[in-house]
Amino acid sequence: MIISSIFSFVLGLIASWIIAHFYYKKSNHDQNDLFNKLPEYIRQGLLEDQREKLSVKELNELIRLKTIDEMKKGFDAFKACPQCGSNSLTIGKELYDVDVDYKPGEGESFYPSYVECITCGDCGWKKTEADDLEL
Repeated sequence: MIISSIFSFVLGLIASWIIAHFYYKKSNHDQNDLFNKLPEYIRQGLLEDQREKLSVKELNELIRLKTIDEMKKGFDAFKACPQCGSNSLTIGKELYDVDVDYKPGEGESFYPSYVECITCGDCGWKKTEADDLEL
């Protein structure tokens, strides 16, 4: 009787360990897959953060701190690309619109309008001053 109880206990212990181990491995794999979906600069920020849990608002603030310099304004405020985290940002101008005037006897005159823009050299992300520049 005692031997069968010990045997049942050991068998239950082994079965419990196998089930727990299986779910631990699956959970660990799922967490790694999720973590690897994030860009490197966000992963690094998450690892540096000491909080146990982050709300969506706190996560957004963490991303903002990694990409925006609060002390600067406009396109100069971008420290990194908000899409990929690259520092390969270029500020320049791009053609926005062209006005055409036609005067009889003189022909057409073209007046291009340009807007300032910032572009990421790695992923192609772009923002222009014609976009909502709310940082």
